[in-house]
Amino acid sequence: MPAESERLRRRVRRRDIWFIGAVAALVVALAPVAVVMSERGHQAPPAGCKTVVRAGFTGGETHVVCTSP
Repeated sequence: MPAESERLRRRVRRRDIWFIGAVAALVVALAPVAVVMSERGHQAPPAGCKTVVRAGFTGGETHVVCTSP
């Protein structure tokens, strides 16, 4: 029998449950920190400028475009 299928037959032990619980608790505890940190960097563009988000090949690009008067 292949090793991969043998691994799936093993019962979930107490140590595994503690590890999954610790990772879940860490994610729940750090979620508000991530939200606060992500909102800290957002700023309104200067007057006469606008923010343009464009799709790129490897991800999005954010540009601040200002028009001269």
